[in-house]
Amino acid sequence: MVNEPAAPHPPDEGGETRRAFLGKVATVAAGAAALATASAAAGRSSDVPVEQRSNRDDERYPGRIASYTKGLPHDELGEVSPSAYDSLLRALESGRPEEFDQIEMGGTRPLVNPQAGLASTR
Repeated sequence: MVNEPAAPHPPDEGGETRRAFLGKVATVAAGAAALATASAAAGRSSDVPVEQRSNRDDERYPGRIASYTKGLPHDELGEVSPSAYDSLLRALESGRPEEFDQIEMGGTRPLVNPQAGLASTR
């Protein structure tokens, strides 16, 4: 259930006009309606499967120079270690946490929650 904003209080003896009060009520109602519409649309779109297509940069560029390699070991020219990149691909393809633990890293910093983007609230 969505938390709805509290409705404004009716006009008091402090001089708030009926028109001002009704304007506040309309604003709250419009906000609640917009939230309900956005929530319904988000719910529907979460059921649509997403097709993941490759841009083929791995095949197009030697040394995988156009691919995401942050945190992986690189040589003196700045090109990624092929075995390290392959370990990243294996983890991504499997989706298994233990494969992510096996990614060859270049340095002392670990990956922090590398599968967060795969999380779902369904």
